[in-house]
Amino acid sequence: MQMPHWMQAELALSKASPFLAKAITSTPTWQYLEHWVQEMH
Repeated sequence: MQMPHWMQAELALSKASPFLAKAITSTPTWQYLEHWVQEMH
C-alpha cells in the first residue's frame, strides 16, 4: 500500500527540516534543493 504523494512529501519535509535548518547557508544544499524542486514539478 502506497502513501498518498502529499503524505510522502510531508514526511520527507518533516525529516529534512532539522538538516535544512543546519545547512541552510550551504551552497551545495541550495543546489540540491533546486534540483529536488525541479524533480518534484
